[in-house]
Formats: sequence, structure tokens, C-alpha cells
Amino acid sequence: MLYKRPIFDKIYDFLLKNKEIIVLIGSRQVGKTTIMRQIKQRLLEEKQTEEKNIFTFDLEGYADQLVWNEPLQIEEKLKTIGATPNTKYIFVDEFTRVPNSTSTIKYIHDHYPHVKFIISGSSSISILKNIKESMAGRKQIFEIYPFNFAEFLSINNPKAKEEMETFSQNPLLTEPAVSILNLAMKEFLQFGGYPAVVMSRDTETKQNKISELVNSYLIKDIQTLARDKTMESFSKLLTALAAQNSSLLNVSNLAKTLNLPHATIIRQLNILSNTYFLHLLPPFFKNKQKELVKMNKAFLSDTGLANYLLNRPSLSPGSSEYGSTVEVFVALEFFKTIGSWDKIHYWRDKAGHEVDFVLKTQNQIIPIEVKSGPCDKIPTGLKNFIDLYKPTQAFVLNEKFVGEIKSGDCHIYFRPLWFASQITQNQPK
Repeated sequence: MLYKRPIFDKIYDFLLKNKEIIVLIGSRQVGKTTIMRQIKQRLLEEKQTEEKNIFTFDLEGYADQLVWNEPLQIEEKLKTIGATPNTKYIFVDEFTRVPNSTSTIKYIHDHYPHVKFIISGSSSISILKNIKESMAGRKQIFEIYPFNFAEFLSINNPKAKEEMETFSQNPLLTEPAVSILNLAMKEFLQFGGYPAVVMSRDTETKQNKISELVNSYLIKDIQTLARDKTMESFSKLLTALAAQNSSLLNVSNLAKTLNLPHATIIRQLNILSNTYFLHLLPPFFKNKQKELVKMNKAFLSDTGLANYLLNRPSLSPGSSEYGSTVEVFVALEFFKTIGSWDKIHYWRDKAGHEVDFVLKTQNQIIPIEVKSGPCDKIPTGLKNFIDLYKPTQAFVLNEKFVGEIKSGDCHIYFRPLWFASQITQNQPK
């Protein structure tokens, strides 16, 4: 049986209870199609929906593209759909591959109240442009990401998953349990969280799956969106970003390094960002005169992807590469839990003090420092942030030390690196 992700039940329950068009968006190969297939299977098995009341289209396929490009053919489908009052379900994978598909979907949604749509797409550029106005008030968007660490454990090490869940309730773990979780985390750091990669059982297959992902992305997404149609410059940019993963994004330096115009780099970065391969982390500031506010930090969407682009077959704890990869891991765990970068920032002032992450919630700010090795003392940058902003809690994520220190009115919690998602899960949305 295929693994059902935690978000599956949310999507399925929404489908049963609501009329809005369900839109699944996310990067290529994060599992959108699999979720759609699982929804269809549950409709058939649990809801006893008849096969004739479910319509499935893949608009990356030529035959289905022809159908959706011909209004008369869609009209024939509509006659079938309207023949009985039973609820009908229409699945449309990669709907943005046909330019006018949103108009057709909107028409069916407005004129056939017993029809429910589940559609998917890989580019937020195309999706947001198409649905912002035409589907206003008619849609519910679910963003799908690569697996987080907890999902990885559910598939590969359920016992370790239980240990992690127990720790979140009572932060006490035996040394062997910490070692098991750290070992699992290192595998996750190396190969990342794309479903096909996680499901693969040997190193060679995992590497092949990542290679297929990169090639598919460059060919299917980039060729569709890039004006210059050249894959070489995008490939070089991806590699350069992988080498600078979690670093400040300096567009001018990238342009010089890659020998490309500044405007070209900006355009390509926008495409990478809007196809979910690149995430930008903005700075946190309250005093523009004292704090550095001009640059974002750049994070590729997956640690396994970055390791593949750099031809890095292993990560050595204690190395600078391992340290930056750990920071990327934490950033992505935050993002996958929150579903937005709007509440996640980094902090750096002109004196050189910095904090890796600042989480903004409804009522507070939470600074979080990341150390790839063991750490049982308050880092200098974190101490400066606490003195300046007076938060009530802070975290130091490190290899294995668990404890608590109080600085003024602030409680600083020391937790393992894989605790990252628990911080965001326990905060107000």
C-alpha cells in the first residue's frame, strides 16, 4: 500500500465537505499525482463511487491535451457529466499545460454544481496568474512539499519516529535513541525528502532518482518558462546556488561568476523560486540603521538535490559543508511545517552578530540558533538578540545536548537538530 501523507486526510475531508476547486501545487515529483490517485482509490473503495463518475486527465499527455484544447470535445464530456445528478469528480494533473484550462474548469464548476475538481500544477507563476481572478472564491490551495524528517522516519524507521514523538512530549532520551535518530537524520541530509528518493532502498537508485528529477525539471518546467530556452545557464545557476546553500544571495556576484547579465540572473532566480526549487529567507529587523536588511538568504528545496548538483557522495560531520546542510535541513523543516516563509527570518546586524532563524508568531518572536555539533552554551549572536529584543523563549538546536538555561526572562531550550519541526508545530498559526 502506498504511504498516505498527513496532508492527505486534510485534502480528502475538504473534498467531501466543500464545493471549492482543490488545487495541489508544489515542485515536480513531490507526490501531487500520487495524492490524487489515492483520493480516487478512496472514493472508489470507501465512498463506493462508480468508476463512470470519476474523470482523470493528465495534461502532460498529448491525447488529453488534445481533448482540453478542443471545446467541442469537452462539451461531449459535459453531456456525460450532466446525465445524472450523482456527484462527479474530475482530476486534472498539470492543468497549466493547456493555456485555457482554467476557463474550462471555471465553466464546469459554475454550471455543474454536482461536479468536484481536484487539479495540480508545478509552477506557481502559471497557477497564480491563471487562478487569481478566474477562480477567485472558487478554490482551495494545498501546497505539497518533499517529505519532512518525520515522514521519512514513518517510512524508513517507525521505531525512531516513536522515539521522536515521545521526546516532543517529554524531552528525555537515552543515548542510544539519540544516536539512532541522529544516524537517520544524516541519511536524510544526504539524500533529501523527495518521495521517490526516500522510497528507494539503495544508494545508486536514490542517486538515479535525483538525476531524473533534475533532468525532468530542466526539460519540462524550465523549457516551458524560460525565454532563452537554454538549459546550460540554469544548470550552472543551480550548481552555484547549491555551493552557496544557506548563504546570503548576492545577485551581482552570481552574475560575475556565471558571466551572465544581472537581469538574466534575476529572471532565472524568479523562475527557480516560482517552480519551488529555490526558497528565499528575508532578514528580520526593527532598526534599519543598525541591521543588515538588503539581502535574502537562499535555500534550495532539498538537501539531496544540492548534494547531487555538487557531486557530493557523503557528508562529513564537522565540515563546513555539513554545517551548511544542517542549516538548510532546519530551514526546510520549518517551512514544511508552517507552509510559508513569511514567518521565518534570519537576523544579522552591522556589527556581525547573527542568529540563524527568527520565527515570528502572532504574539512573540523566537530566535533559533543552529549548531551542527554539540553545544551547551548560549551562542554570542543569540545572546545579543535576546538582550536587544527580550524574547521569552529561544532555542539552540545542536547535535545531542538537551537542557535549559535562563537569561533574564528568556528561557533558552537546547534540543537536537531533528526537533526543528516541533518548534513550529507548537506555535500559533
